[in-house]
Amino acid sequence: MTADVYDNTGLAYNVTRIMNADGTFNAQEYANYSPPFLGASFAFVYGLSFASITAVLIHVFLFHGTEIRDVFRGRGKLDIHARLMRGYKGTPWYWYAAITVIVLVLAIVMVEVYKVNLPVYGVFLAFAIPAVYMIPCGIIEGITNVNVNQINVLAEFIGGYMFHGTPLANMVFKILSQDVVGQGVGLCQVYSTNVETNSAPVIFRAGHEIGTLPQDCPKVVVLCAGFCNRKSPTRA
Repeated sequence: MTADVYDNTGLAYNVTRIMNADGTFNAQEYANYSPPFLGASFAFVYGLSFASITAVLIHVFLFHGTEIRDVFRGRGKLDIHARLMRGYKGTPWYWYAAITVIVLVLAIVMVEVYKVNLPVYGVFLAFAIPAVYMIPCGIIEGITNVNVNQINVLAEFIGGYMFHGTPLANMVFKILSQDVVGQGVGLCQVYSTNVETNSAPVIFRAGHEIGTLPQDCPKVVVLCAGFCNRKSPTRA
């Protein structure tokens, strides 16, 4: 099984050959070169991924829809851990709102500064798709310990249709959609430790957020340094 893409001669697909200098799609070079060919197993996996993202929504709606509705209405059943946590002051909702706004603004600044041809409404749409899949993916992974986050294929499909001819925009759109669910479910796993250890939510979350800054800031610096010093690929 391979995830490589091939041209009509069986060689690795030369992506740079069909792209313009500004990162947009060159239709004339594409016509002169070759359509991309996927391996049979990889194409089969893509088909299963589309089936998976559809099955996740339907399964959660049928088997957990009532439970989700009760939780949103404040009538959800509480286990022993949840009952113990009611003795603590909850984390203010505006903490989460502030983080969401900050990340959204940073995403908009990123697509505007780096000129990836992704419009601002594309960033909002990239955040809206995970809002639908966050709870279903979290429920399935919480019960089965199986990661069913296959939104990358859906994001590629939507991004390719909406932002035709701009592969960088499609790539960024895909990353924003997929990573929001992945990071969100991961955050829920971290916060489950808070519940299981019966510790104060405000202190736990404050420590988690403060600890994230020195961890992630060096990563961003290294990534930006790599982008600033990249060299243009040589055309074949």
